[in-house]
Parts: sequence; C-alpha cells; structure tokens
Amino acid sequence: MLFRLQAGLLFLLAAPAAAQQIFINSMWVSHPKACSVVIDSVNSGVARFYCRGPASNPPSLCPSGPLAADGGNISNNPNIQFDQFLTAATELECQQANTGARNPNFAAGSTYHNYCNSRVMLCLNIGFTNSQSGATDIAIDKVAFEVFKFTGGANALNPETTPPVRTFSIDAPGTIRAQAQPGLIPSPTDCNTAGFGNQAGCGYCVLWDGTINIAGELGKSNGQYGFRGTVETNQTGANGNVNITQTRPYPSGATFDCRVCRALGAGDSVSGTCTAATDCNVAACEPTGAVVLPGIVLQQPVTVDVVNVHNVRSSATIVGNFSGVLAQPYSVTYRLGKDATTYVTIQDTGSLPPRTVRKLVDGLPRVGEGVPDGTLQNGDAWNGRFENGDLGPPGVYLVTIQAAARDQYGFDLASPVTRQISLDPLQITDILVQPLTGLATSLAVLTYTLTEPATVYLDIYPPGTQFCNGLNNLNDVNTIPDAFESAQEPGKHFRAALGPCGNTTDPPSLADRRIGLGAGDVFTPTGSLIRPIRRIVEQKDFRKAVVSFWDGRDSNGNIMPDGDFVFLLYAALPTQNGFAHRNQANDRRVWTTTAKSGFLTIARGFVTISQVT
Repeated sequence: MLFRLQAGLLFLLAAPAAAQQIFINSMWVSHPKACSVVIDSVNSGVARFYCRGPASNPPSLCPSGPLAADGGNISNNPNIQFDQFLTAATELECQQANTGARNPNFAAGSTYHNYCNSRVMLCLNIGFTNSQSGATDIAIDKVAFEVFKFTGGANALNPETTPPVRTFSIDAPGTIRAQAQPGLIPSPTDCNTAGFGNQAGCGYCVLWDGTINIAGELGKSNGQYGFRGTVETNQTGANGNVNITQTRPYPSGATFDCRVCRALGAGDSVSGTCTAATDCNVAACEPTGAVVLPGIVLQQPVTVDVVNVHNVRSSATIVGNFSGVLAQPYSVTYRLGKDATTYVTIQDTGSLPPRTVRKLVDGLPRVGEGVPDGTLQNGDAWNGRFENGDLGPPGVYLVTIQAAARDQYGFDLASPVTRQISLDPLQITDILVQPLTGLATSLAVLTYTLTEPATVYLDIYPPGTQFCNGLNNLNDVNTIPDAFESAQEPGKHFRAALGPCGNTTDPPSLADRRIGLGAGDVFTPTGSLIRPIRRIVEQKDFRKAVVSFWDGRDSNGNIMPDGDFVFLLYAALPTQNGFAHRNQANDRRVWTTTAKSGFLTIARGFVTISQVT
C-alpha cells in the first residue's frame, strides 16, 4: 500500500484548473529496449517511439530492472557511456566488468540499463481535459524537446542560461476530442498498440545518442544534460480561441530506484527476491532474501561520458606572398570527449578501397577537451609524405581520426571522422618577370617561389608559339609526354607549334620523333612542331624567392632579336611514390601539375650612337 501511495503522489494526473487544459504530465528517460516503434496509419504513416511510462512499474521490480516485465525507466541515473552501438562482448563487459556478476562500479540503486548505453530515449506524456460544454476538438500543434547542457548557474527553464543544443519534435502529436474527460496522450489504446498492455502511462519519446551542435557540426561533448518539453496548441473552436503553451524541464521530479529493500513479510511475493541472478543492488538487500521495494529518489540529468572525435578541422600552409598557393604541411586539429588512445591515418582515394599510405598517429595518447565545457584541442600535421618518407603524388587523400579508451564500464571506440585533403606537393607561385633591355649587362629575369626544392625547367620559345598539348596534367604522360631528347636534359613535350595545331594525322618527321612524338601524333603540315630555342635546367631552393636568368641567346649562343619570347616554367622532384620518367622504373618523379607560361621580352631598341665624325 505504501508503494501505491507513493506512486500516486508522483504520477497522479494534476487536476486541471479549467475545463480546457493541456499540460505535460510527466517526463522521464527510458532505455531504448523498453520502447516500440508504432506506425500511425491515421496520420499518413507517421512513425513514433512509444516507451513505457514511470507509473507502469509493478512494486516487485526495479524501474531500471528487467525490461521484459515493465522496466525501462532509467531516470534515477541515466548514462550514455559508449559512442557507438555496443557489441555483444562490449555489453557483457559493461554488465559484469569481468567479475562474472554485477559490475561493482554501478552506483547503488542502478543497473546495467543505466550505464551500458550508446543512446537513451527522452520521453514525456501529455495530460488534458476538454469537457467544457460546447467544446470542439482541439488539435495539438506542437510537442517539442530541447536538449540543454548544465553549466554553472544554469536555470533549466531559462533558455538564456541553458540554450538548446539539440531540438526534436513529434510529428502529428494528436487531437483531443470534444467532451473528453481528463486523460493522457498517448492514450491507453496507443500504449496497448505499442505492446505495453491496455494501461495508461506510456509516452512519446525521441532517440538521443548524446550528439549536440558543436561549432556547426554534430558531436558529443561530455557533461550532464537535461531537456525541456513543450506542448502547444493554438486553435479556434466554437467557444473562441484556445491558445495554450506549457514548458517543463527534466529533471524536475522524483522517480524510483532499487536502493530501498525490506524484509519478507506474510503474503509477500518472492518473485523480486534479491539474488545473484537479479539486476538489483544485492549489497543493499539485508537480510538475505529480502524483497526489492523501489525507493523514491530525484530524477538525475543524463550523463554523457564517451570517447568522441569532433570539431575536426584541416588546413593547408599558404606559400607565397602575393599569389599564395595551398601546400603541405597540412594541419589537422580535433577535440576528443576525453583522454584517449588516438589513430590518425592518411589514405589514398585513388584505389578502392582506399589504401593507407601514412599512419600519422599510430595509437598515441591525446588529451580530452575537458568537462563540462572545455575547449582543449589536439593538433597533428601531415607533410605530404608516405610511410617510406617520400612525397606522395598529387591527389585527394582521406585523413581519418579514431580514438578509443577503456574505463570502469568497458571499451569505448569512437566513431571515425574523415576529412579530405587535396595534396599538390610541387607548385610554382609569385612569378615576376623583368625584360632584357638595352643595357650592356641586362638579362631577362624570372623570379618565382617553389613549394618544395626541385629541378626547374625554363623552356624559351620564339614569339607566337602555342602549346597544342596544353599546360595541365604534367604527371599524365598521355597528356604531356616525356621528351626524349638526347642533346639536352629531358623535360616534357608540350607539342609547341608556330601556327595552327592542325587536324591531320600525317606521320611525324624524324626530328619530331626525337622530341618525343610517336606515330599518329596530330600535327599540321602548315604548322611546324618546334623545340625550345633554349632550355635552362637548374636546381632551386623552396619557400623563398629564387631567380632564373636568360641572356637573350639560343642554345647555340646566337643573339636573339627583340620580341616577346614565350617561356614555359615547370619543375620536377624525385620520389619513389611518383611516376616513371621515360619508362625508367628507377627514375620516378612528381612534376608540377601545371606549367606556367608568359613572355620574356627582349627590348634592346636601336643601337645608341654616341659620336659621329
């Protein structure tokens, strides 16, 4: 009788102050396995979660005890202790902590249903009456849940001190019929449809896995959380406008746990006897053989304590002063829910499945962000190199971050987070050109900056030259083939031509073959494929301005006349992760993906006559 009295005090429907009233009757947190999904055929197939209510627990069972009976209410100590869905082995470890019995780290009055969770159900039910004479049906317009995080001085009912970090709503929450006597939504019929029997007390619930909005993305930040439930209607009926809004916070009431036990008495059932086979707090049950009687305790916030990777950012290094390019090293920053063993890997997306090319962090400890509102972050950098120490070729790579930790409840493995990194290891930027003028010591000057130390090729062509292969994709030999010249350091063949590129397939000349053309290359008899008049090959430093000079002569030492000569600037560096050059397996290179082109002008002008005799 004592139990029934307490239950009535806790969960009896509040007597409405008016003949038309809608209010939140009760709020609680439930274990997901105590819930059912019901398809509402009346409201266009809306799917809803229904969970057992707090008043549905019989006196012989712990509210957070066996789910198959009427358990599931875990409001006495709700926890999310795991980032991902639990495997069978992880769940067993959490339940027993390798003791073969109840995990000794569970708080008194709690069971494994309180702790061994990766998600929980946030629940409420709605009380109503609509018995006023002449009343019409009232549709409920809104049932919403706002999750908030507890901080110092927080007021659960004040969104300014507890701003919502996640919001949920119930679709088509229902209609209160005219002349309806006090009742609940969901109705006993709804609860019966959900498989809970024809009883009052089940509720509308939403599934929450601990994720909140963190800097524009969903992640999990450890701490304690509550939620606000709001019910709202604004309808016009026969008796005028009905405008009702009520908001109530969780936690804000009392609930039961397994803490209190009493000795067996005459007529008591033994079905709830505390034994090693039950989930109850055996240590609190004295003498042995006592019957569990749920005790009254305050509802507790939802505690989130998981290993989670969030707030992941990747950024490149800017190289150059006035036309900067993005290059390696790439900085990868991230925050962890708590201290954990961390793995950061780089994968090449050019293969399926992606191939791991670098283990940037291979099982090293990294710090958590701090609870409840810490902002500590970890940072690692990738310099574009593979496990063999050489630079990788251009491409889009995946960086994957995963973390794991073991605590008193078991092994928690975070969901992996991936980001894309676009690697273009060798680039040329900040190009400045100074023409060759009439001064006696004048040289044409080309100033530029490289992202990596490399061999630089400066090819100079006659005015009016065009490049029939284009200037892009130098690492693709099918687009820009390697040049097979014997007299000079081999570079790349861009099919330079004076005149049109042409549209015929006449066989190339012997001279064309020597600069890398094969049978079937397209060129025009009216246009001529040409070699550069000068190729300057130099080794250059990186991340600072470097200079190449041209003295205005061709490769034979002949002085070139005034004109806008065309230059091509490109570079290569050796790496075993690159592309075979001239079909030599041991000569592998990465080229700049794009060649730079422009004018190197010779502007000597007329010869100056200083004296005529």
